[in-house]
Amino acid sequence: MCFGLSVFLTAWEMKFFLPVKWLGGILIVSGGVWLGLRLAGSMNRRLRELLELKRMLLFLLGEMEYNMTPLAPAFRNISGKLREPVSGWLSELSECLGERNGRTFQDVWQASLSALSDKSCLKQSDIHLLAELGNSLGYLDLKQQMGGIRLCMDMLDTEILGAQKTLPGKSRTAICLSTLGGVMLLLTLL
Repeated sequence: MCFGLSVFLTAWEMKFFLPVKWLGGILIVSGGVWLGLRLAGSMNRRLRELLELKRMLLFLLGEMEYNMTPLAPAFRNISGKLREPVSGWLSELSECLGERNGRTFQDVWQASLSALSDKSCLKQSDIHLLAELGNSLGYLDLKQQMGGIRLCMDMLDTEILGAQKTLPGKSRTAICLSTLGGVMLLLTLL
């Protein structure tokens, strides 16, 4: 009787637990692939955001140099020409500059950068570059402000070139390693 129950449980395991194991394995490997695609997408999104920041600086340079627009209206004008998250960041920055509440431009700029950092895929080095730009905007004369913008654009160009060079390799590596990690986890659990 005990032997018959053992055979019944084994047959029952084969009938019900084996498909569950296969389904779990498929989910684990799929999760690894998804993680790799997500990491690759994040790297690609960072590159798009860097390009959008460069466009923003070009527009800002034009607004300051040719239209002589103050910073708050310039940011509002530029925000309509850009995509998220840069567009939203400039809109919020423009509103905060309009309110100000006794805060300096640099304080408002730094606070807005922390909000941008939360919404974007930019690295801390990219945010630091923008923070340095904020130190040259708002209180220097127009020529020095435009020089700060041009310097920031040159640094962004360097970041963009580096990201464009390494993006294909890093994306492939992220996808392969995360897929391999999913397969290794599956083999460990089996």
